[in-house]
Amino acid sequence: MNGALRPVALIARREFASRVKGRAFVVGTLVVLLLLGVYAAVVATLASGEDTARVGVTGPAVALTGPLERAAPTEGLTLTVVPQAEVAAGEAAVRAGTSTRWSAATRSARGSTSSPSPTPRSSA
Repeated sequence: MNGALRPVALIARREFASRVKGRAFVVGTLVVLLLLGVYAAVVATLASGEDTARVGVTGPAVALTGPLERAAPTEGLTLTVVPQAEVAAGEAAVRAGTSTRWSAATRSARGSTSSPSPTPRSSA
């Protein structure tokens, strides 16, 4: 080590050692470890939740039925896609709990398909 940096290194080492031995550092470290453990437990609990879903689709989104059902097992999901006659029927199915999600797409005057509508949240 360069002779000019040696005193700086000695001071830095002493400061670090005194901070690490301090009560606040130890308590703070334990609190952070505890919070990380709680966070990991919450994430694990949420991740082990229900892996089954019933999805209602309306309009041109019905064309997504096959691709959705084929893609679900690769994500570890059990998926049932239920075509709905109208958007109102899809919303009613979500509110009643018979579908967990729904998607609707509409055609514009030019015939192009708009993006799927947002999935409503059930109020239960």
